[in-house]
Parts: sequence; C-alpha cells; structure tokens
Amino acid sequence: MWGSRETFGESPATGVWVQGSVESRLFVWRLQFYAQVQERGERSVEAWNALFERYKKEYPSEGEEIERMFSHKLRPEVLETLKTLGEKAKEKADSTRAHSGRMLLGIKDFMPELIGGSADLTGSNCTDLKEPSFQVANRSGRYIHFGVREHAMIAMANGLYHFGCMRPFCATFLNFVTYGWGAVRLAALSKCGVLVVATHDSIELGQDGPTHQPIEVLALCRATPNLIAIRPADGTEVAGAYAVWLRDELKRVTVLSLCRSSVPVLQGSSFDGVIKGAYVLSDFENNGKKKVVIAGSGSEVHFCVEAKKLLTNNWDVRLVSMPCWTLFDEQPAEYRNQVLCLSERRQGKVLTAYVEAASPFGECTRVSLRFTASRPENGLLP
Repeated sequence: MWGSRETFGESPATGVWVQGSVESRLFVWRLQFYAQVQERGERSVEAWNALFERYKKEYPSEGEEIERMFSHKLRPEVLETLKTLGEKAKEKADSTRAHSGRMLLGIKDFMPELIGGSADLTGSNCTDLKEPSFQVANRSGRYIHFGVREHAMIAMANGLYHFGCMRPFCATFLNFVTYGWGAVRLAALSKCGVLVVATHDSIELGQDGPTHQPIEVLALCRATPNLIAIRPADGTEVAGAYAVWLRDELKRVTVLSLCRSSVPVLQGSSFDGVIKGAYVLSDFENNGKKKVVIAGSGSEVHFCVEAKKLLTNNWDVRLVSMPCWTLFDEQPAEYRNQVLCLSERRQGKVLTAYVEAASPFGECTRVSLRFTASRPENGLLP
C-alpha cells in the first residue's frame, strides 16, 4: 500500500487509507494500462497476420496445412484409416485399450497436430506413439511423459488445445481421472475438445484393490455437460469412438473408457453406430415369445450376447450396444423409442435390462432392470 501511494504522488506517512484522489487516479491508470495492453495485443496480431501472409506466399502448401490444423479440419485419410482399422479389428479378440493404441498409431502420420501422452502409464494405457518423445533435446517430439500428475496433465492438454492448432490426448486409468477432475471440468466449461484415454475401466481389476476400481466415475462423466463418455465394446466401436472425438463440432471433452482384459469380436458391431450412442446389435426374431431388450456397454456387452443364447428357449431377445448415453440422448425421440422399445416398455409389452460393471445411477430412466457385477479372472460375482 505504501508503494502504491508513492507511485501516485501521495506521502506514505499520511496513513494507509485510500483517499479519493488516489482512488480516482488509480481508476484512470487502470484504464490507460488496459488500453495499452489491448493496443499492444492488436499490434502483435497484425504483425503475426502479416508474417503469416508472407509465409503462405513463400510456402503455400505448408501455409495451407497450418490453416487446416487451426480450423480443426481432418485429412480424409484419418477417417478412412479409422474405418479400415475398425474392420481389421474384427479379425481377432483383444482389449479395447489395445485397439485404442492401434488407432493412435494408425492416424498419427496423417495428423501432425496430434500430441499427447500418459501420466506414467504408457504401457498400461497403450498410448505409445513409437517415436522419439518430447524432451528438452527434442522439441519436435509429440509424445509427452507427463509423470504421475493427472491434474497437471489434463490442464496442459487444455492449454495445448487452446493454442489452436493441436489435437491433444492424455491418458490414465479411469479411476484416476478423478485426480484431475478440476482440469476435466474446466475443459468442459472451456469447450476444450481433448481426448482422455481412460483404461482399466471396470471393477474386474480386482488384484489392485478399490483404489483402482471405478464405481461412480462413469456416472460422474455422464452427468457433466460438454463431456462425452464413450465405452466401446470391441475394436470396431473403438474406431468409431475416435471418429466421434475428431468430428465433434461442439468441442466437447471425450473420455474414452477402455477395458484391460480381452473382449471377443462382436457380430454386428458398428463403426457408424457409435455416433448414435446406441444401436441394435442383434434383433428380435419375432417368434411370438415374450420380448426383452438387453442393453449394455463396454466389456459387458459380450455377456449380453451370452445371455441371449441362454434365454432363446423362452424369450425373444434384442441386444443393444450402448457405448455413449449422451450421444443416444441427442438422437431423435423416434430413434430412441425404436432402439429401446420405450413405448412398448411403458405398456408392459417388453422388458428391458441394462448390464454394466459400475454404479447404476442414472439408468432408471432407460430400463426396467439393472445388473452390475465385477468380473475377476475366476468368474462372475454379484
């Protein structure tokens, strides 16, 4: 306070209260200061634009590529590659985290703007880009070893996104997303379209204990505005989830919830179905038996497939894969009604069930019955 009084020509000895003359001069000084800041910023923008115009004339193809990245337009090869990898994923069973790693490796050469890393879990998250990492001696590296600090990692990803021309991703376990939740929430508020690769997404991870077992995290993500939580059931849906992230015009955070254990290839899984949030995986046979819709997400969908086999003697079963509740809720009412038979359920003509290894919070508006369970290596536990 004494220093401020001296700055504005007042004697410090007269006291520490703010006199009217000091207050008015301080207000004027603030106006002048911010006007100078604005003017300096405008000059910097003009200088940058002039420099970039000269650059584009000298290097037209490079200039066009920079403009593409700042506009977040994708090269056509990116979606083509994702679709190809989605089809190739049907060749063998694997964990969705492993499929995710293949997607990153597949698109990186067509996306110089792709940059990201893991919170000291690169091997577990399957996010290694198989190229030299970002280091003091290698500033061109695109893979960042963030260290064990989820909040700082996600906050840095937000900053990279706001720079304008980058498409950042970061990775950890799903349960550890809550360690960086303040940054996730700020990303949603700020419309940072970052990708959070969140592996080990189920309480099947019994050997590591409750600190690693996400119970409420999916419900938290689904409840957050401007955030898309996607839980793909196999490699084809993983490819579709990456396409959702890259094409989302609302600039929402995408949390990709991925499993650690291998899941089988699902007959009927769809790349294009992911963007609708839910779709029919296997339909009714219309054989006159009582009808039931069994929906699920992620690594529990193949349990639904097995359940249908057990129920076919007495029930006519429709299977629904539901990788993203948010995207499904955005679909037209007619589509939502058609997929989950909502009208028939209200009339008591169709029973609906939802299967997921997580908190059932939020499911009551969609289904009649809910099943949540863990899947350790030795079988299914209630």
